[in-house]
Amino acid sequence: MFNYQSALYYFNCGLLIGRQLFEDHTFLTRSLNNMAVLYDLLGRQDDALSVYQQIFQLRQQQFSHPDDANLLNNIATTYSRLGRHEEALSMHQNALQIRQQLLPENHPSIAKSLNNIALPYSELGRHEDALLMHKMAIQIRQQSFSGDHPDVATSFNNIAVTYSELGHHVEALNMHLQSLKMRQRLFPGAHPFTAISFSFVASTYAKLGHHEEALFMHQQALMTKQQLFLCDSADVADSLCNVGTTFHTLGRHEEALSMYQQALQMLQRLFPGNHPDVAISLNNVGTTYCMLGRRKEALSMYRQALQMLNNI
Repeated sequence: MFNYQSALYYFNCGLLIGRQLFEDHTFLTRSLNNMAVLYDLLGRQDDALSVYQQIFQLRQQQFSHPDDANLLNNIATTYSRLGRHEEALSMHQNALQIRQQLLPENHPSIAKSLNNIALPYSELGRHEDALLMHKMAIQIRQQSFSGDHPDVATSFNNIAVTYSELGHHVEALNMHLQSLKMRQRLFPGAHPFTAISFSFVASTYAKLGHHEEALFMHQQALMTKQQLFLCDSADVADSLCNVGTTFHTLGRHEEALSMYQQALQMLQRLFPGNHPDVAISLNNVGTTYCMLGRRKEALSMYRQALQMLNNI
């Protein structure tokens, strides 16, 4: 596993040496940027912002280089993690302006900036604005990449998610299906992106009340994940739960119980001791026992879930 704390120590050492050897600010700004990214990864967002402020002071001129757009995006990401979405939006918009000044109008990096702007719009509840950004991004990507491309598939997915946030589930389903079909062509066989698309399509079918179709898609997601993860995985447990919930909705409670029990056993192996996901899984099993009239077993599951939650 990569040791971020050690990396941060060596970046600090390199920065001290660089300050002594180089008058050119390019080396220092890049080193400071790397340090800020590490602080962000370590969850020390306030420290990351402090380092970014040092970069601003070093530059002391108008931003006019593609690297400056990357810097602004990094700052925006840090603001987002702190929940400061208005400031994140401003940084992403400034990054877009730089890229529009320096790059051709259909450059993929401009599409990336448009996508970035959509994210804080969504967090701020401005879903119509987010949708516009995503649509502008996909237009550029479709012009930039002939045929199927992972970025185009991602844009279809982003538009679909935004349609869902607006309650436009039919439009969302259409976009999710286009994303799924493209990913199946791009990534034959089992692939994480395909599994994600299966789950999105299933959830959208469920919102539309098409539970049989939702069940099929959740089962496809589960089979894909089981091929990808040969050992226990929280992703597989999540899909087992999704299949169980859909069986539950369809009134097929014995089959729901089997899925929930498999999910519970897997989560208990993954998270020994007290864990919120295990508690939720115990509750799911208890609810299904209750639906089947098995009250004593349901009560046992509920008690275990409650005890675990009290101990977390």
